[in-house]
Amino acid sequence: GASGSRSAASDAETMSKLEGHMANEVSLVVLDLIEMLTREYQNKLESDCGDNIAMRKVFDVLMSFLRLSPSESVTRHVFASLRAFVNKFSASLFQGDSSFCEALCYEVLMMCNSPLKSIRTEASALLYLLLRSNFEFIGSGCVRVHIQSVAALSKMIGSGSIGASDLSLKRSLATVAQYTTDEGMPKEFIAEVRDLTRKLGEVLLHTASLKDHEKDPEVLVDLQYKLAKNYANSPEQRKAWLESVSLIHVKNRDYSEAAHCHLHVAGLVSEYLKRRGEHTLGSKQFSFISPNIPREEGGIKEDSGMADTQRYSEHTLIQELETCVSLLDKAERYEVTCDVYQLLLPVYQRNRDFEALAQAYGTLSQACKKVVEAVKSGKRLLGSYFRVAFFGQPFGDDDGKQYIYKEPKVTPLAVISQRLEELYCAKLGRIELIKDSTKVDVEGLDPTAGYIQVTFVEPYFTKADRKSG
Repeated sequence: GASGSRSAASDAETMSKLEGHMANEVSLVVLDLIEMLTREYQNKLESDCGDNIAMRKVFDVLMSFLRLSPSESVTRHVFASLRAFVNKFSASLFQGDSSFCEALCYEVLMMCNSPLKSIRTEASALLYLLLRSNFEFIGSGCVRVHIQSVAALSKMIGSGSIGASDLSLKRSLATVAQYTTDEGMPKEFIAEVRDLTRKLGEVLLHTASLKDHEKDPEVLVDLQYKLAKNYANSPEQRKAWLESVSLIHVKNRDYSEAAHCHLHVAGLVSEYLKRRGEHTLGSKQFSFISPNIPREEGGIKEDSGMADTQRYSEHTLIQELETCVSLLDKAERYEVTCDVYQLLLPVYQRNRDFEALAQAYGTLSQACKKVVEAVKSGKRLLGSYFRVAFFGQPFGDDDGKQYIYKEPKVTPLAVISQRLEELYCAKLGRIELIKDSTKVDVEGLDPTAGYIQVTFVEPYFTKADRKSG
């Protein structure tokens, strides 16, 4: 009985090994066949910049190898085939439709997160080759790989394919950055590679911090804003993160801040449409409302091969500006409502949209009346402001730093002090409030304990600010 069991187990193990060897052999035969096809029919595959059925089938087979996770030995051959593909078909990857580059960047970044060091090494080398080939094909910059890599990481995080605390991808990004020290490549290319690896690393870092600060709206918004800045070169992702920031502001009744998030989105859309030649407005047209809009939204990179679904329209711009008007009314920022309509009215007039014009002039009339009433009564309360200072090792990088907090309407000092004390006691343990508003003697504090000082402050406006506001 025992010998029979051992024999059955041995047969199963043998069969398993045979199946493994067979799978490897089949995989290598398919890769050899793809190599032969790409060599013999290269011109046909390159037709229409690769936008043909034959190319899509060859590319899909190569991508399926990465998705199905073959053996480690076969994966090395897959990466060799992909390197040959990148070198042969640069036009298909970096010119025309961006779907090939988009899919490849996503799968390569997934491989960069592999627990196996050998796979990560191959994937890092392929990502670097993509960047270098993009740079050499275009002649300057590697916009497509840059944009699609950032978009791919966003997709991976959103789908749960990668945890923000995973170290494997961070190690791969460090390897890619290290490659720039080994070759005499142009300084522009080196800067582009390091900028991308830094940006992807920051996205992972800030995403990891989001869950730690879910109940701290000020820190959460700051992290979301930093993520939005990292997506400055990827309009779709930046728009999504700015809208996330807006939702947090609305939840906390910070309607003015929420409106400015949508103004930034409108500036982004406007800049994109202007570069496409589909609109006359650009982000600079928003500078009289906020100088930050052209500064942050005017530097977008665009990929001419992006799919139509990723494009914006004038309708998107109108929707964003109309959302701003609604939020500004809730915030009682009636003067800014008038400024926003300076951008909207010409669009309505050009489109001969008389219904929208009638509604706009009605809203403007009400806004102007409310401004007059507010000035006469002096009862409009736009918020309370506080200086919040953190001291002690429990606060980490925030030790010794000061921030300005804005609270809704008339918020007493005691209310914000209690909120912050409860928040940080739950997060860090015992926290002590410094109730004196004078300068804190840091030397007299216990460095291992946490201290918070909250002081009421008033906004200060220069003469130039008062004239422009």
